[in-house]
Amino acid sequence: MSLFTELVDDYMSSVNKRILETIEKSDYSDEIKELLKSLLAIELRHRGDKMPRYAEDYDRIIMRLVKYREDEEVLDDAT
Repeated sequence: MSLFTELVDDYMSSVNKRILETIEKSDYSDEIKELLKSLLAIELRHRGDKMPRYAEDYDRIIMRLVKYREDEEVLDDAT
């Protein structure tokens, strides 16, 4: 597994956890919460084996954020 793949997997794991927490804390009905969780599960299941056309866009956005966060850490360490 490449470093890039590991970074994306780690970041996606934390993002997915936050999405699920947000869904659970929301004021939506239980039916809507289950719908959102089911849609997320479908996304996750198909992300690895059938890279949707927009997956490259997701990866680009995620990597931009990872790069930004790394740059911020470097700046914090320098001060």
